[in-house]
Amino acid sequence: MIEKPFKGNSLETNKPAVIACFCVFSIALLSAPAAFAFVNKGWEWRLPSVLRNVLDDSRKAKKASVEANKLTCSLDEGVKPIDWWVSCLSQKFNNKQGYLVIGDSHGRDTWQALHLAYPSENIQMLYQSSCLPFEYSRGKHVNCFVGIDQFIKERLTKLRVKGVFLSSHFATDKDIRVEKTIRAIEELDVPVALFGPTMKFKEHVPKIALNHGRMAGLEDKVNSLQIFDIYLKEKILSNMAKSLDVPFIRASWIFCVPMNGA
Repeated sequence: MIEKPFKGNSLETNKPAVIACFCVFSIALLSAPAAFAFVNKGWEWRLPSVLRNVLDDSRKAKKASVEANKLTCSLDEGVKPIDWWVSCLSQKFNNKQGYLVIGDSHGRDTWQALHLAYPSENIQMLYQSSCLPFEYSRGKHVNCFVGIDQFIKERLTKLRVKGVFLSSHFATDKDIRVEKTIRAIEELDVPVALFGPTMKFKEHVPKIALNHGRMAGLEDKVNSLQIFDIYLKEKILSNMAKSLDVPFIRASWIFCVPMNGA
């Protein structure tokens, strides 16, 4: 007897199943990179090289900013006694004269910029996330710069501070209250300067650029997503600084050309 070959569901006789399996496998194989591209709003290699460089520089700057936070005297872990402020800053200044920056993450960027511009100067920072440089409550659970009035009045000059820079996001209606901090510093005959706000956007700028995918029209797209009118805010703060006879440093000129004669 000759055994007959098994002819059940062979590959030769079941071509539709083979095709179906191939299609499913292909879809699965392509879905992973497609899903990644969808979640990340596309592949960066499709962007112009100049835009890819901007994205890369932005990530490096963000990482550097986060790392720099470890070098500040940060109040993010909760209310700290004034003695802690003095102790931390004394160590940072190393008993030498220097300049003090007070503010939030925007101020931290200012602090880093000052370090780059004046590497030989002793510049330190008193930092608190999302806080304007005066004492107030931000929501139910966050109190900003608690004790700053006492610190300025009783301890600032003992740190041999040559000048103070106030720098923050300045995007709320509370901004004008920074006047109290300025006046307190001026009473000590310590020079003080006010930095204007930097731009804030509804999304992270690299993400906006990646979504847009090209250089053409990118500037208009980015400007359309600003959270507040930086020119109006600068005008308010500039007028206040002028009335107090303190220098006001605009940030907008670094990023864009003033509009409407602002």
